[in-house]
Amino acid sequence: MVVGARSALFNQIVHQRLKKPDFNQVVDGDALQLAGRGSWFVATSEELPELQRRVDEKELMITASLPGSGEWGTQRAALAFEQDAIAQETVLQSLLLREKVEASRRAMLLYPQQLSWNWWDDVTVELRFWLPAGSFATSVVRELINTMGDYAHIAE
Repeated sequence: MVVGARSALFNQIVHQRLKKPDFNQVVDGDALQLAGRGSWFVATSEELPELQRRVDEKELMITASLPGSGEWGTQRAALAFEQDAIAQETVLQSLLLREKVEASRRAMLLYPQQLSWNWWDDVTVELRFWLPAGSFATSVVRELINTMGDYAHIAE
């Protein structure tokens, strides 16, 4: 239940961010992660142009909160956005605080590596790709299916 609550809140934050046309634009106070690493730091307004360049080059990733107790990691505008995104989810937030789950961060976007596929017949495709630890292959497959346009029925 606790893991599911935390994931639901993370997904809600990411969902709200992705609804913005400039979702991958670094904002003041964003927590940025070095690609493929766990460490992160907070963006300041003075650094935004350089940090945006590094995000565009996929050297840095914008993160979203895995809420819990303690500091969320973001500050200023980014913190206000994340808190607002899950403000209505008081029951889930209370559960995480009661269970003393530590807040942490995860990259908001995922870029599968070494992607390849093989069509075995008209309806069977084999996908191969590498993901960093903590990522879910089912999320990647879901997004591939949802963006297939005329092939959206493939999930049936």
